[in-house]
Amino acid sequence: MEGNCDGALRRALASVALTAALLGPGLSAQAQGLEEPFREPYLKALQGKVVAYLPVAMSFDLAQGWLAGLKRELEPLGVKVVVRDPNWSTNAGAQALTNLISEKPDVIIAHNPDVQTYAKLLQKAEASGIDVVQINMRSSYPTTAFVGADWVDIGQKATTAVVNFCKASPTRLQSCRVNFQRRRVRIR
Repeated sequence: MEGNCDGALRRALASVALTAALLGPGLSAQAQGLEEPFREPYLKALQGKVVAYLPVAMSFDLAQGWLAGLKRELEPLGVKVVVRDPNWSTNAGAQALTNLISEKPDVIIAHNPDVQTYAKLLQKAEASGIDVVQINMRSSYPTTAFVGADWVDIGQKATTAVVNFCKASPTRLQSCRVNFQRRRVRIR
């Protein structure tokens, strides 16, 4: 029973981290004077938890914004946010992730530098009971959660838009065919 509660708590914490990263400022409104029977146990369960954030680097605004959102939403709930900055080095990132696995935070939020570098380490982290949220780029190993773009859907929509543009008129269609044939891509 306790194992189920721990797993549920970790999933809840991963969900909070995911929500904080996505919604940021929208979560700051608080209801006053309402009694919510599940709020107090939820808040108590978050006290003392640790979320580790592993960006590709902290030297650019996207990573800084994600960290600011995590801290703004999680720290008031009693969750400690720790950062390991590999500064664009995949070796340093892999070492930081290895160290985090040893430190056993409740959740690791990882910004993968590519699809393979952290895959086995993310699997190891989850096998050791750490929930992992991947942001921006999914690795070849699926973890607890992924927050980022659906590049397959984006590619399909972009391709459909190009095809529809080309089909809109005979002149465009001929122009598109010539341009695609020059690149050795043929559409029929």
